[in-house]
Amino acid sequence: MKTDKLFHEYFQLVPQTLFELFQINPGCTYQFTSPVLKESERRMDGLLEPNTPGHPRYFLELQGYPDDSIYWRLVEEIGRFHAPKPELNRTRWHAFLLFLDATYDPVPDTLGDLNHGLMPWLTTGVLSDLLSKVAKPSAALNVLQPLIVSSTTIIETKAAEWISE
Repeated sequence: MKTDKLFHEYFQLVPQTLFELFQINPGCTYQFTSPVLKESERRMDGLLEPNTPGHPRYFLELQGYPDDSIYWRLVEEIGRFHAPKPELNRTRWHAFLLFLDATYDPVPDTLGDLNHGLMPWLTTGVLSDLLSKVAKPSAALNVLQPLIVSSTTIIETKAAEWISE
C-alpha cells in the first residue's frame, strides 16, 4: 500500500515522532525498520528497536482501510517476529495500531477472549485525534498534517504556516 511506504520512510527519518504522537517518553532513542518475516516473506509496517539495551521494542501497524482482522494480523506479526528468536522471550514489547481514519477501527473486541478490556501491550489511535492532542507538535509532525485535512483548500491555506514551522 502506498501509505505504508510513505510512513516507512517518514518513521525511518524521525522515529521519535511516533512516541510524540502518542505522548510517550520512551527513555532512549530508537531506530525504525520494517523487518521481513521469512516464513511468508511478509514485511511488518514497522519496528522500533531501542538503541539502549533493556528498553522495550515497539511494533507499529498502520491501517488505512477497513480490515476486520487487523488486530489478529498485528498479533500474528508480533508472534512471527518472536517465534524464531527465543532470546527475545521475556523481553518487553508494545504494539501501536495507528488508524488513518476512525472508521477503519473494528475495535479490539474482534480479539475475543484475548481482549480482557485492558491490553497493556497495545495502544491504538487515529492520526487526526493524536495530532490534535499534541500541544506543541514538532516540525516533523507537521509533515503529517496534509494527511488529515478534509480538503485541498485547507492544505493550500495552511501549507506556508506548516513549512515555516
